[in-house]
Parts: sequence; C-alpha cells; structure tokens
Amino acid sequence: LPAPGSNPTLDRFVAGFEGSAVYVDPLGTEVLDSVKAIPAAGWLLGLTLPTTEAFAPVRLARQRMLWGTLLFTVVAGAVMSWLFRWMLRREFTPMLTATRALDKLSVGDQPLQALPIDRPDEVGELIHGFNRLLVSLAQRQEALRASEASYRSIFENANTGIALTDAQGQITSFNEAFRAMLGYQAQALSRMNFADLTDPDDLKMERVFFEEILSGQREHYRLVKRYIASDGHRVWIDISVAAIRDAQGRVTHFVGVVQDITEQRQLQALQASEAFKQAILNAVGAEIAVLDHEGVIVAVNEAWRQYGQINHAAPGKPATGTAVGDNYLAACRQAAARVTDDALQAWAGIRAVLGGRQASFSMEYPCHVPGQERWFSLNVTSLGEGAQHGVVLAHTDISTRKLHERLAVERAEQTQFILDNVIDGILTVDRQGTVQSMNRAAQAIFGLQAAQVLGHNVSRLMPEPYRSQLDSFLREVPDADVARITGGVREVQGLRGDGSVFPMDLAVSRGVQRDQPIFIGVVRDVTQRKRAEQALRDSQKRLEAAQLLARMGDWELDLQSGEMHWSKEVFIITGQDPTQFRPS
Repeated sequence: LPAPGSNPTLDRFVAGFEGSAVYVDPLGTEVLDSVKAIPAAGWLLGLTLPTTEAFAPVRLARQRMLWGTLLFTVVAGAVMSWLFRWMLRREFTPMLTATRALDKLSVGDQPLQALPIDRPDEVGELIHGFNRLLVSLAQRQEALRASEASYRSIFENANTGIALTDAQGQITSFNEAFRAMLGYQAQALSRMNFADLTDPDDLKMERVFFEEILSGQREHYRLVKRYIASDGHRVWIDISVAAIRDAQGRVTHFVGVVQDITEQRQLQALQASEAFKQAILNAVGAEIAVLDHEGVIVAVNEAWRQYGQINHAAPGKPATGTAVGDNYLAACRQAAARVTDDALQAWAGIRAVLGGRQASFSMEYPCHVPGQERWFSLNVTSLGEGAQHGVVLAHTDISTRKLHERLAVERAEQTQFILDNVIDGILTVDRQGTVQSMNRAAQAIFGLQAAQVLGHNVSRLMPEPYRSQLDSFLREVPDADVARITGGVREVQGLRGDGSVFPMDLAVSRGVQRDQPIFIGVVRDVTQRKRAEQALRDSQKRLEAAQLLARMGDWELDLQSGEMHWSKEVFIITGQDPTQFRPS
C-alpha cells in the first residue's frame, strides 16, 4: 500500500469505509475498487479492476441504448414532422389561399374581392375578419380614388393658379390656370424655381417666410407680391403657401394657391386716383362740374353739390340738372325758355365749347333771391379736341366782388361829386407826370375839358420855365427828394388852353394807389387876388406921396396887441430912426 496521505480514496478504505470508488492508481490507471471488511479476521477484502474492464458491459449497453434512442428519435421525428406538416397544411391551407389571393390583389388594378371561407373555425373567423377589412379597404380605396379624381379635377380646372414645389422651391407640378397666368410654356415652367418667378423687390420678404416654414416656426403664409410673366411684365398676385410634411415632420413639398389681382390693384389705383382727383376738386372753392360730350354731368365737387342743394326748394335735395347723371345742357335750355336770357347765353356758350367752335367760354350773370343779391361767373373749358370731348364748368360766387365793385363805383361817384363841387381845382398825376383825373374846377381854371388833359403830361398846364423844370424833376429826381415839391403852398404860373398865363397857388401832396405813388395837386386861380394886392400897393404908394407933399403922418394902434405902427412921414417929422426906434 502507498504511504498514508498519498491517496485519499485508499485512506478512506483503511479508515473503515466499505463500498466502491473510482480512482487513479499509482500507475496512472483509472480503476474501480470495491472494499469489504472481514471483522473476524480483521481483514479488508478488496477487489480492483481497471474501469475499462469493469464498465465495458455498461458502455456497450449505453451505446446500444444511444443508437436505439437515436433511431427512435429519427423515426419519431420523421413521423412527427410529416404529421406536423400535414396538420399545418391542413390548418393553414385556407390562410395560404387567402394570402395568395391578397398577394394577387396587391398587384395590378384588380378590384378587392372577399376571400372564400372553407371552415367555420378560427381560421374561418380570421378570414372573415380579413374580408371585413377588405370591404373597409375597398371603401377607403374608392373614397381615395374619388378624392384623387376630385382633387385632380379641381387642380386642373380651377380658375385659381395652383403650384407645388419641392423643399428647395423647385416647381414640380402646376395647373393650367397657373401657367396661363404667367404665359410660360409648360416645359419651361417645370424647370423654374419660385425665386425665378418672383420680382426681386419682393423676394427678400418671401425668403424669410420660406425659411421660417423650413425651421418649423410657421406652417403657412400669405403674401401679396409680383410675379414676372414670360413677356417681362409684372403680375400682381395674392399667394397662400402651406407646407406638406412627412411622418418625421420634414418638409417635402410646398403648395401655393395663387390669385391674379392685377386688375384689382389697377382698380384700387384707379379708385385712389379718382379719390385723389375728387379731393382736388373738393379743395377748389369754386363749384366744379365735369360734363361729357352730350352735356351730362359725370363728376362734381362738394361745393357744386352744396350749391345744388341750396338752390332747391326742398332742403337736402339737389336742384334740377345739377346732380351727377343729369343733363346740364338740357337744364340750361329749359331754363332759357322760361327764365332769362342768361340761361340761353350759358347754353349757347357750353354748346360752342362742346362742339369745338370755342376753346373756352365765360360769362357773369345775376341770380338774386328774395332778401339777397347774388352774382355768379361761369367759366367753361374744353377737356380735349374732337367731337367726343367733355368740358369743365367752374361756377363761382362773385357776389362779394360785385358788391365791392358797386360800392367802389358809388364811392367814386360820391368822391367825384365832392371834387366837382369844390372851388379849387384838383388833379391827380402819376410818377411819370401823366394826368389821371381832373375835377370841374380845374377844367374851368385851365379852360380845358378833362378829355383834353387826361393821359397827357401835366407839364402842358405850365409855361416855361416851369414845364421843363417839372419834366426834369419827375424824370431824374429819386423818390427820396420828391418831398421837396410836396407840402405847403407855392405860387406858380399856369397856362390856360388859350395860351394865356395866370398866377395860381399850388399845393402838392403824395399818396399811394395800387402800390404806385400818385401826386395830388390842388390849384387856385389867384388872378383876382393878385390884382387886388397890386391895387392896394398902388393906393398905398399914392397915400405916402400925398403925406409927403402935405408933411402929414399917420399912425395905427392895435388895441388887442398894443402894437403901434407909424408911417414913414411920422418918423421924419419926429426925427426918429425907424431902425432904432420902436413906437409905443
């Protein structure tokens, strides 16, 4: 036996274990060892056999059982496989048939039909469920087909332009209305991008909207912009654009609905122009009406409208023939038959301008109402040439001017009456010396009629050297020196119409009339005064001569002032020096 501890199995047997165990002997052989104790003898009986010999029958039996099991498994598997396949084929044949039928329905344009049901079992229920699904699918397919047909009909036949682009704006499809709107050939339009069609001035704003849709900030936008037509002219459009997204939310297409609003924009511009024209007409103070070539009123301003309402018997209603649509020419003709010749004159003047016989016509006429005197002016101007042109009537209230003119005439007549009844002659002369007016006293003083003097130079009323001096003065002396001849009274000589010269007093004053300087001369014939002064001087000389011969003097005392006046003879008699002595 090996030393204790070298083989644990043998150590167990030595320790009293009874039984069998497999271990490797010192020679390296795997052995089966069985040990039984003999207590009477104190022996241990052991039997050792190599495992190859001890387990040979077991290995053979196991091998046989393995092959038998394998054979049985193969046979049983084959039988079970065939049986399983047969059962599966039996169970799933209806489903296979249904699958093949579905496969045929999925290709081509065959209509969806119900699948046959062979058995009322679970498979039959499944196929029945498929059939219900097919009915629903057929209904949806029909609805989709009808929807597509409706969409295609709307897309192709819509009066509004419709176009689709990809995510980059490349045009992919469009309807005929869109193509006709821009005038491009279909092939050329298919190669274009929306940016190629957009006016450059409008492109920047649309690109902002485009990028906002791509980034998810908006889903659609609406914009008024201009497209460039095939011939280069601009087409005003109102476009609504929406995004088409896939299941992941990415934009795949854009759809745009485009409406041509060019005529609308033109109408708006025309309306704005008409409103502008109307505003201009309303801003004019005169009553304005525009007549067509037949004399029908086609436009009026607010002043004309108010004038028509004021002159109607019923408040708030326009007078006959003054509203838009009325024949103003016919109204004038009717008024001429029952009122005054002014209406007939207006009718004839308007007809003359409408007929091209006159370029314009104007007249003034009274139109008094109880308690108020009124005057109006009518100016008719042609709107063009030819037989179909209209005219513009400008109807202006000139009552204030007429009243002022009448007042001015009355004042002038009153002033002239005063001037004609003063005893002094009065003349008015302009800066060039031309006589502008002459009253009756001046005509009598100079012996000339006003018609002989008015419009002529005032120097003809003076003899030389006054005539030349006055001509030179008025022609050469500046306004600042004119004051030398104005103010105060001067004694000068005048020249009558018969050529005689006479003394006269002249007072000149300066005024302004219509922003021009005017000189007013007041003249008085002093011939009689001069004769009386000369007679007085002659009498005084004779008195002094008589006193000198008689050696007599005289003196005078002013009782109010206390001043005393001596005659020359008194100084001689008293021996006083007149230059040194003051009598008192």
